Amino acid sequence: MIVTATARRYAKALSDVAGESGIREAVKKELELLTSMLAEHAELAAVLRNPAIPAEKKSAIVKAVLKIAHSETSPLTDNLIGLLIENRRIGLLDQILAAYQQELDASSNVVAAELVTRIELEPDKRTLLSSRLEQALGRRMRLEFEHDESLIGGAILKIGSTVYDGSIRRQLEEIRSRMAGGN
Repeated sequence: MIVTATARRYAKALSDVAGESGIREAVKKELELLTSMLAEHAELAAVLRNPAIPAEKKSAIVKAVLKIAHSETSPLTDNLIGLLIENRRIGLLDQILAAYQQELDASSNVVAAELVTRIELEPDKRTLLSSRLEQALGRRMRLEFEHDESLIGGAILKIGSTVYDGSIRRQLEEIRSRMAGGN
């Protein structure tokens, strides 16, 4: 996901204030809940993006929906949502969440990574791979797993902007290139 500079500024400010209050993880969970609700309920997202509806009504709608979902939010999250609605930037919420997670990772010295495999890995294999990668890199990781059925086999590890491609497809392409080049 591409994260805009505006979303990064909101996330940085939110992280700083949440860190001072000691509620960084709680705020993250609240943002995740609201982001998933907006993704699942297009009508709610449309109402929040509608410029004809006053900001006060939109804020009241968000509070009512969260209350129905049995989730109280912190005043900090309430203030952020109100500010986003008022500034007509509620559409940035998913980007803000992504940037906020990056802020949390940076403050905790955690490296975000993604491992792509052909099949979906079982939880015990995910745990084993995570611990082995942490040992190999000497750093704590937040490893996300994806599966791509177009892979023949092997795996692709993405750490930041670095990609370690151990897929069979890449190995076959490398062999093909060597044969074509005569190397």
